Amino acid sequence: CTIVYTPKSDGVLNSIIYDASGTITYKFNFQVLAKNGKKIVLNWIGKNLFGDYVAEGTYICIIKVGENEKIVLPIIVQSN
Repeated sequence: CTIVYTPKSDGVLNSIIYDASGTITYKFNFQVLAKNGKKIVLNWIGKNLFGDYVAEGTYICIIKVGENEKIVLPIIVQSN
């Protein structure tokens, strides 16, 4: 899954993926200093914090920039 996000403000970007029950599935291990208007690309290969592939289903990615900017994105995981 590739997520492309363009922040509306400057600040530290944090991104966490949750499963349907609200448990943290994956946390990007970096913080990016986002710049207003500059695209950020996040790649998630469908693995959890333990390195195992996640089950099919709906996941939620929450991206925060600073204290005031937040976006919530649904992610659907399906097997081929």
